[in-house]
Amino acid sequence: MTYQYRLQRNHDPNSWLVRWEFLREKPRANYDYPLAHIHVNGAVADRADGHRLHFPTRRVPLEFVLWLLIVDVTSLSTDWRTILSDFIEGFEERQTVR
Repeated sequence: MTYQYRLQRNHDPNSWLVRWEFLREKPRANYDYPLAHIHVNGAVADRADGHRLHFPTRRVPLEFVLWLLIVDVTSLSTDWRTILSDFIEGFEERQTVR
């Protein structure tokens, strides 16, 4: 029904830097945020609580998150592009909710 990907500093759940979330359905009637969104843990403009901002996105395959981490953090394999591209191909067709 939902998923959440987190990039964290360590094992502490509160140490997240970026969080992608997808909710299949609104958790409550007055939930006004996009069902697919991203949070960035930091201050934005004059708001001290940037993690409370919900930036709209669409459903994101785990492979895109892994791609980001591999490119921006470290390359563990020389053929990572091929491996992730194979998994990403067909993602749109495999979705159960659009």
